[in-house]
Amino acid sequence: MKSFKRHSGFSLIEVLMAAAILAIGFMLILGTFPVAVGLSAKATQSTIASVAGNEAFAKIKLYDIDFSKFNHGTGWQNTTYHQRYDFHRYNSSNVLISSIDNKDLDKFNISYVDPLKNISSLEKFYPSDENINKNDIKYSWAAIGRLVDPNDYRVEVTVFVSHKIAQSTRYHEANSSDSTLVSGGMVLWPEPIKVKVEVAMFGGKRKDNILKFGHSSEVDLIVVGSTIVDDRTSRLYRVVDRFEDGGNWYIVLDRNWEYNWCDKDGNWEDSGGNPFTFDPEFVWVIPPGIGASKSPCVGVYQRIINLPQD
Repeated sequence: MKSFKRHSGFSLIEVLMAAAILAIGFMLILGTFPVAVGLSAKATQSTIASVAGNEAFAKIKLYDIDFSKFNHGTGWQNTTYHQRYDFHRYNSSNVLISSIDNKDLDKFNISYVDPLKNISSLEKFYPSDENINKNDIKYSWAAIGRLVDPNDYRVEVTVFVSHKIAQSTRYHEANSSDSTLVSGGMVLWPEPIKVKVEVAMFGGKRKDNILKFGHSSEVDLIVVGSTIVDDRTSRLYRVVDRFEDGGNWYIVLDRNWEYNWCDKDGNWEDSGGNPFTFDPEFVWVIPPGIGASKSPCVGVYQRIINLPQD
């Protein structure tokens, strides 16, 4: 009688287990693609923001600044100057008689109108080539700053670079006089707005890394991920969280608020040994688009630049 050799194969259970393992592997591999795309997009934005920021500083130097906006004039040589702070002038009785606050450089002469084309230039956009279709432009910048010393023309400039995702997006408008929020106002491109804040108090104790909104109408201007700039010192803080408590809204910073500052000679204390301190009052921020929850700001850069007096 003739015998046949039996051939063994995979069972159905083994095939199903192998397919399940392959499916899990493919899912893990596919799951890395969105992360990789997101990281690539973020890297691209950071690179473009850095280039746009450098271009912004160059254009500020190129087009100059109207120093009358800083109220710079005669009689400021005897100013009491606090580094990275406002400039104050006192009389013989040590009474404050005048001061210089920082001004929004976005309102200064750093762009022009082309007399031949009769259109506003693209100097504050990136790329700024007039031959590029305006609908293809996605990046813009805006700047704020202050005189480093009233006796010279060095200016500390903070440049915000923003990425506009959709052409239909509208942004909150800032008053031309003090850069606070215009109620119901809208503009096509992001611009810095000055927001009133104060230190948070819980249980009678200060929370140095938490700020409370000063006005309820401004709670949507600062979101998680925003970079805020202190109006008095130009120090930068990152917003890592926000929450509501008792009808008030708060933002949580990436580090404690820095209360100290020094005078022009580097002294951190007055003649009586008391440290120079201040509480937060205003911060600058690029708010999200109206109805959006993410800040369009992709880079904040600071530099002290020398500008001509004329």
